Amino acid sequence: MSGAQDELERAGDEPSISGRPSTIIASDISDAAQREAESIADPFGDDAPEIALLTEDEEERVSTPPPPPPEALAASASGNDDEDSVIELEGTEVEEELDEAAEVEEDDEELELDEADVAEELPSSGRESGVPPEPPRDSLPGSRPAAPSAPAAAAPPSKPRPAAPAVPERKVAWFEEFFSDDYLRTVRPPGPRALATECNFIVDMLGIVPGTTVLDVGCGLGLHAIELAQRGALVVGLDLSLPMLSRAADEAQDRGLQINFLHGDMREMTFDGAFDCVLCWGTTFGYFEDEVNGKVMRRIYDALRPGGKLLLDVVNRDFLLRSQPNSVWFEGDGCVCMEETRVNPLTSRLEVRRNVMLDDGRQRDATYSLRVYSLHELGQVMTKAGFRVISVSGTMATPGVFFGADSPRMIVLAERRED
Repeated sequence: MSGAQDELERAGDEPSISGRPSTIIASDISDAAQREAESIADPFGDDAPEIALLTEDEEERVSTPPPPPPEALAASASGNDDEDSVIELEGTEVEEELDEAAEVEEDDEELELDEADVAEELPSSGRESGVPPEPPRDSLPGSRPAAPSAPAAAAPPSKPRPAAPAVPERKVAWFEEFFSDDYLRTVRPPGPRALATECNFIVDMLGIVPGTTVLDVGCGLGLHAIELAQRGALVVGLDLSLPMLSRAADEAQDRGLQINFLHGDMREMTFDGAFDCVLCWGTTFGYFEDEVNGKVMRRIYDALRPGGKLLLDVVNRDFLLRSQPNSVWFEGDGCVCMEETRVNPLTSRLEVRRNVMLDDGRQRDATYSLRVYSLHELGQVMTKAGFRVISVSGTMATPGVFFGADSPRMIVLAERRED
């Protein structure tokens, strides 16, 4: 049905040519219209209108219209140009629209191809792209149901990757950071005279002569190692404090002495029968738990040759108990140090709280715990490691004499026994 027919049908009072009765009546046609129709149908009839003949001049005037005025020609020319330009513009716009329509159709075709390629690459479920999958053909009306296919093997569940085990944070032991440069400012080393007295006692107890190999465990500033080296001993110093070892090495170099100062832990010593004597001076033994202290004693034993000797100097627990708890303060090099001490009678450990106030405004707080021994406890540790106790001195002034709780120190001389 054409558009004109649609318009006619929408107009309710207009005639319809869709087969419905027409509202025009034949009697309404006038007689004049009927006669005119008859004359058109038979122009040579009797009732035809008379045609007047014209002369040649009249025919020429009728056939040739007068020329229009110049203003009308100018207006007509401008109007034609505008219309031509409009027509040309409209033609260009039509061509551009046709080109755009062609490009859109090409883009649509490329998009359909791309979507087809993507649809082949994406899984049928369409979950990854967010586009709902097409319904299966057997679900469409009028389609045959597809033959049942074998069930696909279920993918094994992915195992969660185990988390990396958390590395526990290592707790720094007090002795690993206690002996720093600030600690050295609180220490008053013995003077030359006192140092010579101590070394005389050490040489006599150990029988050191030139060429004797000596291991100084916990050598610290290396004061005794340097003095023994000057007397001809071959000394190796071992300590865990780098600041103290650095000062010891500088002092030995200034004196022109060849001393090996080793940075190491006494718990990890691996010397095997390399020394004639071992010196452990100034309560250096007892930093660890009882079991570890026993292992350190065994490593000292292994470092000695058969028949080698150990001289061990520690504070006497029984003497220390008489003055505990205690609080003391003293001056150092540009600092003031205060210490609060107590001995735990159940664990036999000396617990110290230390506060150092430096002249530059800094303050250093530290705590440490040290195992202190009575004579019978220390003797058991040394005997278990393989030593034989030769003598015990309470002071350097009384070699080989021990006064029990009245002796501030225990200077024990022991010899390596043969297994």
